[in-house]
Amino acid sequence: MTFPDDAQKKSRSPKWRSLNRFRNMYKIQLAKIFIIFTVLALYDPLLYPFFAYAQTSAEKTMNQNYYSQIHGITEETIEPEPWSQPKHLLGYPTDSDWMSDSTMQASIGQQDLVLYFDFLKAPKNSKIEDLSGNGNHASIYGPFWREKAGIYFSGNNQYLVIKDAPSLGAMHGFSIAGEFMPVSYDERPLHLILWKGKDPNCTEISEHSDYAIWINSDGNLYFSVGHNDQADSGKFLAGTSGGSITGRTFFAAVFDRIQGRMKIYLNGDPAAETEVSDTDIFHSNAPIIID
Repeated sequence: MTFPDDAQKKSRSPKWRSLNRFRNMYKIQLAKIFIIFTVLALYDPLLYPFFAYAQTSAEKTMNQNYYSQIHGITEETIEPEPWSQPKHLLGYPTDSDWMSDSTMQASIGQQDLVLYFDFLKAPKNSKIEDLSGNGNHASIYGPFWREKAGIYFSGNNQYLVIKDAPSLGAMHGFSIAGEFMPVSYDERPLHLILWKGKDPNCTEISEHSDYAIWINSDGNLYFSVGHNDQADSGKFLAGTSGGSITGRTFFAAVFDRIQGRMKIYLNGDPAAETEVSDTDIFHSNAPIIID
């Protein structure tokens, strides 16, 4: 992986951790699916780092051309092709300043990651291993895994389940980062990418959700965090503009209760931001669902 020579900025908070563990991760696309995941990571509160990629214009054109060519191909005839690796590792420090990876001084520790899936790795015994070391493995119910292509969902009752654990609660703050590619909205005009809560209908009754991320056919991505103030609809909500999701997308959703904000980044760029109050966060013993 290469990094820009001119990306030299002064070092920030000592809490920073580099994201070297992700440098060997490849990004893959696949045809005729509803959504693909190649990686998902949930970070410990108060750290807020995430990694993101930046494509060159030539790479972007190549990927768009390939994406347009693969429509109509059946699952049985798919020959997935890899994208190039990320060009940048970016950080979101607690003081809200950007920092390039070249200025990060410390190495990431196992305790900094709460949950980490690399969906390019083969499942074992119908489970996807949590590479954070915390044992929050995902059970597979229907979605299809393919070598060098990640995992994909048809949009019709296919999902992964991660049992609840104390580390998966939304405390003071957390970050969720991942990559996906929607190809069709035929099965669902609204698709819940990830949610934790008592009810999956996170657009209408998000007060029953610890947190959730979803997309719709208008190309919006939404991020919600439930709280206990029912007078305020029971949720904090941030959403990107229409047309933000246009194929392969790397997202990072950041909830920072101490700084009083939640943010969404798409492909390394700020896409949405909402102020949040110090209201107590909603907690349930429900599992995390990826579908």
